[in-house]
Amino acid sequence: MSVHETMNYETKQAIKKALLIQMEEVGFQRVTVKNLALTANINRGTFYIHYQDKFEVMEDLQQELLSGLESYVKKVQPLEAFHTLQNGQLYQPFVVVIHFIKEHATAFRVILGEQGSPDFSKRMKKVFSDNLL
Repeated sequence: MSVHETMNYETKQAIKKALLIQMEEVGFQRVTVKNLALTANINRGTFYIHYQDKFEVMEDLQQELLSGLESYVKKVQPLEAFHTLQNGQLYQPFVVVIHFIKEHATAFRVILGEQGSPDFSKRMKKVFSDNLL
């Protein structure tokens, strides 16, 4: 990754983190670009280089979480999981899914919470149903 790509990535991560902080404090409806920029410690012009509005930040954050989740859920083999659990053992691909969720617990909690996005839980269920059922 070039220096420029790294800076872009880090700025976007800071904006997404700022969104979560703002959502916890005031709820998504009351989040403003001005407060996102302040929280991310950037100016508004920098925000607009990366995103059009708070909805695009929310979509990017959700897509990042869902893609990560799906990459691990895809590795779950339901029949293998059933037999492993039936033998009283931990099924490692489940452990990895749970670890991913734990690692991103704040984001999942905020987006799934009442201040978050009602659509996200449907999209999350779809990741599981598309890959496991």
